[in-house]
Amino acid sequence: MFYSYTERANLKRINGLEKSIEGLAKRVEVFQLCDQMRGSAKAKLIKDSGRSIDVAAVNYGYSGSIIACTLKYMHDNQVGTQLIFMKKASEGMFMVFVTD
Repeated sequence: MFYSYTERANLKRINGLEKSIEGLAKRVEVFQLCDQMRGSAKAKLIKDSGRSIDVAAVNYGYSGSIIACTLKYMHDNQVGTQLIFMKKASEGMFMVFVTD
């Protein structure tokens, strides 16, 4: 099973979550997963907008079975942020997207 939830958050909440991700442990395998998520986010943004939009994986980390990624993108001359939290459990894969 695959479960996902998207939360639209204000800047204060996003900044707090970004700080939390900065403090997480790092491994190259986690970065590689976040880079794959970056590619997926870029493809969705291009599909939705019809324009080329670049997306960067600017931070990442893990704690126990939770992986977190910080993605930044430029859209209409504004920097956007998407945070992704993933957890694989026996019940399935859980993903939470927090975006501005």
